[in-house]
Amino acid sequence: MDRRLWIPMLLILNFCCGTGLAQSVDELLANHLQAVGGAEKIAAVQSLKMTGKILMIPLNDFRKAAGPGQEAPVTLIVKRPNRVRMEVDRQGKKIVQAYDGKDKAWGLQPDATEPDMLFDDEGGMGEMITLLLEDLAEPEGPLVGAKDKWKSVELEGKEGSASEPGFRLKLNPKEGFVRGATLDGKTFLLQQTLRPGSDFQLETSYSDYQPFNGVQLARTIESRIDGELFVRIRIDSVEAPTSLEDGVFQVPVKKE
Repeated sequence: MDRRLWIPMLLILNFCCGTGLAQSVDELLANHLQAVGGAEKIAAVQSLKMTGKILMIPLNDFRKAAGPGQEAPVTLIVKRPNRVRMEVDRQGKKIVQAYDGKDKAWGLQPDATEPDMLFDDEGGMGEMITLLLEDLAEPEGPLVGAKDKWKSVELEGKEGSASEPGFRLKLNPKEGFVRGATLDGKTFLLQQTLRPGSDFQLETSYSDYQPFNGVQLARTIESRIDGELFVRIRIDSVEAPTSLEDGVFQVPVKKE
């Protein structure tokens, strides 16, 4: 072959491959949106109240399990955009952790007079809980409305078995850290998300999807810190509150 033809042909191949990849990502996102329930049904669910059980594993300074943890009743309250409140019942005493959808994640221990600002605990449990809350604040996942949320989404490849491959996506942010997401190769539902902390990685998996008002919601959510199980949430019931005040997500004012 005439070497003078190589460069034009390579340019054409690169263009075609790049175009094909972009189309593949667009198709994946469209399939995912449809699998979750479609834009109209997702938008119709503006708030959720979910109840179930939570298992939180205590981690030591080396981020290894320091005990088996204890399961407790949990209530998750979610309201668009990106607001969440988690209430854990520990032997009749309520632990509250919440994210206001903007820049404040906070926690309130039983009998405490003022909240803890969770993200101030960089590299510790507070930061880990903050990232988990941010994930829980998006029950439909990070890929619904991806073009508005992310600078770009790339298809990195497939993973899993040959018969049941998953699609691994790279989420390039408008600012901040790159994140990852994996879609089930058959259902196109979210299987896993990856997001970096200051010096750790939070890996969250989603399973046991069931419909609510036409929207598929994961009923089992597991989060791991650098591969170590951190939190497991099992949702038993879901409802849509008709009225939900924004104040339940905001940092409480200290009582004098």
